[in-house]
This record gives sequence, C-alpha cells and structure tokens, in this order.
Amino acid sequence: MRYKVCVQWCGWNLSTYNVIVKRFLPCGFLTAPSASPTNVTADVVNSTSILVSWGQVPLLDQNGVIVSYTVTYTSLRSGSERTKNVTATANQTTLTGLNEHTEYRITVFASTAKGGGIESTPIKVITEEDSKF
Repeated sequence: MRYKVCVQWCGWNLSTYNVIVKRFLPCGFLTAPSASPTNVTADVVNSTSILVSWGQVPLLDQNGVIVSYTVTYTSLRSGSERTKNVTATANQTTLTGLNEHTEYRITVFASTAKGGGIESTPIKVITEEDSKF
C-alpha cells in the first residue's frame, strides 16, 4: 500500500531560539484551522482607525499552512459588516475609514488552502469622538 505524504515546515521565534518543526501529515488530513488566532486585541488609533493585533493559531490546530487572516468588523450602530484580508506573515492591521464614536465588534480567523477556520472570540471597541472645538 502506498501513502502520499505532505511535508509542512513551520517556523516561529521562541525567545532567543529559532525553532523549526517538521510535521508529516497524510494529505487528506489537511483542513481549515481548528482553532482561532490567539490574543486578539484592538487599540483605538484615532476617531476613524483601530489597530487590531493577534497571535498565531496554535501549531497543532493549524492543519496546514496558514495562507491569510481575515479581520471582520461590524459597526454596532448601523449593523454594517466589513472584512479585511491580511497576508499570513502579518500579525496586525489597521482598520481605517471608520465612523467616529462608534462601537465595533471585531473577530479574526486564519485560513489554509482548504478554507477558513474558527473565528476568535469577539472583542468590542469604541472609536474616539472628534473634538467639537
């Protein structure tokens, strides 16, 4: 019996050590990530921008090579939902063109070639209000 095996190389920086992990997975087991990115945070930059940051999907839950991240943000005032796709090498993005003094609900999920994974727990943040003076 012959098996087709895919090789996945994953690298990350752990303190001062550069760790490389080699995993062998039967190709049929490559799927969308089974966990969300870790440590999702949002910081207000100004009245129309929010900086969103996140950590990697845990290695054993990646289920393949992460090719992108998708940030979904919804204005809780209007219900308007938008998404922003980010390359896999990034761990943050700035959402711009937002409404001032508006609460937004934000989630992040990672994708492999097989599809999108689990959304992070939603976080809420309110943009600043412009000065009236």
